[in-house]
Amino acid sequence: MKIVKIINNNVVYARDKGNEHVIVMGRGIGFSGKHGDVIAPEKIEKVIRMDSQNSMDRLISQLVELPEEHFKLSSDIVEYAVQQLGKELNKNVLVTLTDHISFAIQRYQKGLMFPNALKWEIKKFYPHEFAIGEYAVVLILRRLETEFSDDEAAFIAMHIVCAEYNSDMPDMMDATKLVSGVLKIVQEYLGGSLDEESFRMERFITHLRFLARRIIEGGEWKELDRADRDFGKVIRKMYPADYQFSQKIADFIEKNYSHKMSEMELSYLSIHIKNLRSGSL
Repeated sequence: MKIVKIINNNVVYARDKGNEHVIVMGRGIGFSGKHGDVIAPEKIEKVIRMDSQNSMDRLISQLVELPEEHFKLSSDIVEYAVQQLGKELNKNVLVTLTDHISFAIQRYQKGLMFPNALKWEIKKFYPHEFAIGEYAVVLILRRLETEFSDDEAAFIAMHIVCAEYNSDMPDMMDATKLVSGVLKIVQEYLGGSLDEESFRMERFITHLRFLARRIIEGGEWKELDRADRDFGKVIRKMYPADYQFSQKIADFIEKNYSHKMSEMELSYLSIHIKNLRSGSL
């Protein structure tokens, strides 16, 4: 790898053997270096690649303007998230998460901490990502002696969720609110608290998460063949009360999110409602 630009003593902008631009990190890697110098392999601790030059330019700006430790924290959190989730994340999360953490630390230093109104929902709907947020909060405390609450863990979790599903933050927050709204309606229908730890509730929440993302992001359910339409008729006959209740959920979604649910969406929703009501798997 060859240096393109020195960012600081420990970070350089470089070009790899494939002529791709990368960020290279390592202790003293930029000290006394200059454009065109070959980077000694033993000095390289981390190589960061982005999906576009625009993202790379934003990342370089952050590295120049923000404390290096904030960037290193974000990078380590993202690496941990990839390991825990077993999947790649949208690389832009490094930019958005660094911005968020840096700003959160500034607010903390000024005594300006904000509650996360969706903390419960985030913790319940995205438990793995919330656990990553908790890990991040511990890491920030350990390295910067900055103590955040579970509210901040939830904020960080949502950045991971957005990177996981390639969604932006406003859409993901709206989808989370939609799921929460539907669960409140279901709770009233069942006449009591929901068994949040049950497998059938977990499956129902997963179904709602994908439904909510499709609605918020403007996707449509593709109606298929006659067999699928016949399936809807069978569900209406087998579970008339649950199907009728699902219509109430459909009304809530259409009123608040301008989405008219299809026959198949109603049918699958009815099955989940029936399972919750009867306790079957």
